[in-house]
Amino acid sequence: MLLAAINRALAPTSKSKIGTWYGETILKRLWRLDENTFTSQRFWDAMSAVSEDLIDKIEHDLVKRIVELTGEDLSALLYDTTNFPTFIHTLNERNSIAQRGNAKSKRFDLRLVGLALIVTQKFGIPLFHKVYAGNINDVTTFQSVSWALAERYRRLSEACEDLTLVFDKGNNSEDNFTILELENIHFVASLVPSHHPDLLTVPLDEFEDLEGEQFAGVRAYRTQKEVFGQLRTVVITFSESFFTQQTQGLVAQLAKCVEKLEALNKRLLAWRKKTRPNGKKPTLASVRRQVLDILSPRHMQDLIAVQMVQTEGLPSIKYQTNRKLLDELVRTLCGKTILFTDQDAWSNEDIVKAYRGQSDIENAFRDMNNWDFLRWEPMFHWTDQKIRVHAFYCVVALTLVSLLRRKALLAEIDLSTHKLLESLSKIYETVVVYPPDKPPAPPRLATVLSRMDSIQRKLYHALDLKAWS
Repeated sequence: MLLAAINRALAPTSKSKIGTWYGETILKRLWRLDENTFTSQRFWDAMSAVSEDLIDKIEHDLVKRIVELTGEDLSALLYDTTNFPTFIHTLNERNSIAQRGNAKSKRFDLRLVGLALIVTQKFGIPLFHKVYAGNINDVTTFQSVSWALAERYRRLSEACEDLTLVFDKGNNSEDNFTILELENIHFVASLVPSHHPDLLTVPLDEFEDLEGEQFAGVRAYRTQKEVFGQLRTVVITFSESFFTQQTQGLVAQLAKCVEKLEALNKRLLAWRKKTRPNGKKPTLASVRRQVLDILSPRHMQDLIAVQMVQTEGLPSIKYQTNRKLLDELVRTLCGKTILFTDQDAWSNEDIVKAYRGQSDIENAFRDMNNWDFLRWEPMFHWTDQKIRVHAFYCVVALTLVSLLRRKALLAEIDLSTHKLLESLSKIYETVVVYPPDKPPAPPRLATVLSRMDSIQRKLYHALDLKAWS
């Protein structure tokens, strides 16, 4: 399982090829095991020995050891979920985890495996994971994860009672906040802006600048409001860069939808002119479906009014953009994020900083979709037990790489996960073979390292790689 985790981190491959990969690394010199030890069958045997209960125990012990060695702060943790598409056959009934649902990869034709993850706020080190069925929504998943996290946390850190969980608006529900209150877990979360129009109309001149270089161009407005049945501290933020980004995105999306409607209009016009383009004859129902698909992006159905009529058995469309509404969205919505928390004593800066950590866990999920390193795929497993084990060593791989990146950052080497692993992967150990001085004596051998660039040299010293050469 350790070899599987290391392989997932560095060069994801199938279980039938993992032995060959192992034989080409320094692991063979360190472990002194022949590559034939790691056959496909032995891999299956190892996976079969790891139960769901055992995964929980191993993860708990790993996290406990990590906290002992690093002294990581566990007072604020980040939570999020994702799902991964699989190629498990539709009629395969040997598992209950892979199910069709809301695919975040947009592969709605495939069965999905869900993964919930909790990581540290500072370095994104995984502390807890849960595999769940792909057809279960985020709100429902949050409930089961909250109970399990509370139990894990009590076992892990008796000294710290002030746990704050940071998550996004997709997990909001009154039941979930009741669970957090019962388990004495604080929270920082976000709200759907369109659900709180009164907060969006607060004039920007009532916002105050946040202190600190990391908050340059960010202003905030603080108030209290009843949310999910409880009076909560609410912080509305406005970011100049986020405003520009959202405004450009909104206008670009509007232009794209108008372009698609124009293309549809031309096709319908061709049918009316009886030039008979390729394809089936359009109907009012088919055109309505196409229009709904074109206007499916957020706000587009409000921003573009489409009128469909049928003349002499052929449909046609007319459309008009609502410029007044566009101006209102830009004025009230763009650049704003609404946060709320039960940590009433925290400053605006503390609340915003905590929520900004969500990008770390989003980066972790992105890394697990990376083709070169940390890749979840390929997953050649189709039973619940094997899927859970696969998820387990993928998360362990992410843990190892997070600790590696932590060590690099502490040495003031700030690299993305991909750049870090790519730089390390190009440090080669080469054996130079010299002819013997006096035949038939054996040839002389010398082991040297490949030429390193400045970043690789820094990593070589910071990670003390000389000890492994």
